[in-house]
Amino acid sequence: MDEGFAEIHRALALNPLSLTINTGLGRMYYSNRQYDHAIAQYRKTLELDPNIIWVRLRLGQALSQKGNAEESLAEFRKAREILPASSGVDVVSIRLAKAQAFMGRREEAKK
Repeated sequence: MDEGFAEIHRALALNPLSLTINTGLGRMYYSNRQYDHAIAQYRKTLELDPNIIWVRLRLGQALSQKGNAEESLAEFRKAREILPASSGVDVVSIRLAKAQAFMGRREEAKK
């Protein structure tokens, strides 16, 4: 894992504006349960482009892992705004409902 972090930091130094590299670093932190670092990295990535739905979802997940339920819901809602509801079920709706259910908001989750 140390080698992986070294490589992604090297890539980030070469291309600090890469959305892919910035997102990848956040995912590595998240996968290693370094949620504070993941949250910071996802927020940094969103400064580059606030409309990346997957980064919003991953930030919401990291916030949830840290117990920041309201902030987590806010990120899932922002993701929902980026990707309007479709006729089918989508991953944004599922994650938003899961977060609401986790918070005991069953009726909101069912909607």
